Amino acid sequence: MVKSNVGHFTEPEFHKIVDHICREQTGERKVLTDDERIVKDLLLRNSYKPKTIRSWLYVLTFPRFLQEQIKTGELSPEKARLLYRDYKIKTNKQIEAEILQDIRNYIDSIPNIVDERLKNEQ
Repeated sequence: MVKSNVGHFTEPEFHKIVDHICREQTGERKVLTDDERIVKDLLLRNSYKPKTIRSWLYVLTFPRFLQEQIKTGELSPEKARLLYRDYKIKTNKQIEAEILQDIRNYIDSIPNIVDERLKNEQ
């Protein structure tokens, strides 16, 4: 619907427009651009709530396995959002743990490097 009327937006631009519309409705944003007003008008004229559209656009950023569970009704979008948040945190924690381990390994190897350099100088 939106693409046929104002299809010149990229996907990230459209996400940003919908976010601006939602923030305008909650009073966080005072002024909308002309394009944002057009999209808002299209959504409302076709009985779409911008907040709902924003949440579904967010769902599209989830990993495929969560999207499939939402489609089949195994998960609600809200539960999927919480799982995705936990998934990102765990993933980040795993990466942090790997980085810390690499740092420890490097620090542990420093005495060996120094010893080898001293041997080579003699």
